[in-house]
Amino acid sequence: MARDDFSEKAKRTIAGRVGWQCSYPKCNSPTVGPAADPTRLYNLGAACHITAAAPGGPRYDADMLEEQRRHPSNGIWMCQTHAKEIDDDVVEHPADLLRQWKVEAEERARRRLGKATRVDTLSPEIVEVSQARFYGIPSYATTEAGEDFYSAIAFDAAKVDPRYFVAGTFILRFAVMKPPSQRSITLFEIKATVYDFRELPPLSPPSLSAYPQTVYPYVLKLSPPVDRAPRCCIASIFYPPGESAPVDFTPLLIDDDVPQVIDVRFTADPPGIYQFSLDIVIMQGVEFQTFRVQPPMRVLFEPPDEDYDPEFGR
Repeated sequence: MARDDFSEKAKRTIAGRVGWQCSYPKCNSPTVGPAADPTRLYNLGAACHITAAAPGGPRYDADMLEEQRRHPSNGIWMCQTHAKEIDDDVVEHPADLLRQWKVEAEERARRRLGKATRVDTLSPEIVEVSQARFYGIPSYATTEAGEDFYSAIAFDAAKVDPRYFVAGTFILRFAVMKPPSQRSITLFEIKATVYDFRELPPLSPPSLSAYPQTVYPYVLKLSPPVDRAPRCCIASIFYPPGESAPVDFTPLLIDDDVPQVIDVRFTADPPGIYQFSLDIVIMQGVEFQTFRVQPPMRVLFEPPDEDYDPEFGR
């Protein structure tokens, strides 16, 4: 007898409704991530049938129609480990329990929408953090091989005032807000993890655009990994609002019940194509939590523009 398997569209729906995270309680592991090839990704998850796709399978229900077995409502997204566990032990994992887990996992995903992901602790939340968004009008460069990248001009933070956004720069913006239950929190650190570096290939002329001139960012310099091991790069400079000179990065105390908008402007030494993510570390009392505000992405940094004038622009 043929199996009533899910279509590829149904699998994507099942996975997407839980943010591609395992639905097993207290697991919630991400199941997708970037491969070395920028056009590919890894998928370590599976769309499991709550009631089996064929007779003899786990939790098979003979009264269901073929369309019901194939429908996304009959699927639950699991990492490979828990996919095997729920099918190997059907006594401990009946259909009604899996349906309950599915509802709970979708609700967790709904609450996560638009928020950064906590990556290093299971303790209670002490902050609300949005995911990062690319700020300004995107600039692109195209390699001779036809690859498109976000394109930015590298700069020397000691010589160029980053408050001016008339040159092509790469900026990630996110918001941080303390819950009313907390008296204060501290933005303790901003850090990027560089996973991969490629030297600049031959390029077609980039399309650069101007940025607004009213943003006061942190500055973070990227450097290539050493011996292919991921490299941590820390934001080191901040331009305080209303000030004309930068200061060294110091923890930012947040004691207002309003969102604090944070901009991180990236530069690179040497120029090249960098694959990196962005995390922030929040401190409350003696507790630290790390949040991923930007998953790994690739950005091309061109050499500094020697003709750039911060007063008049390009």
